[in-house]
Amino acid sequence: MTNSDNIADFEPFVKSIEYWNRLNNATDHEIVVIGIAKLDDSLARLLSLRLAKYESIIKSNTNFNKPLGTFSAKIDMALLTGSITKGIHGELHRVRTIRNSVAHDTEIADLSSGKLKDQCNALRTPKLFTTTAREKLFVSPRRRFQLTVSSLETTILRSSLKIKRILTPMPDIELMDEKARDSYYANVENGKLILDGKIYDINNKCNFY
Repeated sequence: MTNSDNIADFEPFVKSIEYWNRLNNATDHEIVVIGIAKLDDSLARLLSLRLAKYESIIKSNTNFNKPLGTFSAKIDMALLTGSITKGIHGELHRVRTIRNSVAHDTEIADLSSGKLKDQCNALRTPKLFTTTAREKLFVSPRRRFQLTVSSLETTILRSSLKIKRILTPMPDIELMDEKARDSYYANVENGKLILDGKIYDINNKCNFY
């Protein structure tokens, strides 16, 4: 890996930090709606790196009113594909609930009162910090929400750097010519599968990922 590759890997982290710094003076409504939109985009990118490499199909299915067109669907699919942990999955749904409360309320969003305050205080991310650090960092429900969403985005970005794409498990045999089919079946009988120029041990399913 070259130095330019390393710089490219860290660029999303730098942009995320800069982005959240610019939101320090934003309203509670902006913090919630824009923050969740950022998480939605990050999850879409993570899934695009995890799912089999059919970009046009992935893109069409993450559009609005498509199977992966909602934030909720992306969260669940990220868990089902092993892209995030169960804990991150739950926390993403908790911040999604806060976003829905803000988006569907005609009142000006105030994270420091009422139902929104309770929802922010229910976020689990603060438990990752010591008591002293928690008292310093999470001084308000707004700050708790902001740092939770920022932490979730960082986790998703880190996962994007090491995620492995799901490979198509076998070639389209019906589309092969006779010589290619004979070669394929001969390799299968020997416990091997040649896919995209690589040899896989079909007795070890982990090699497909």
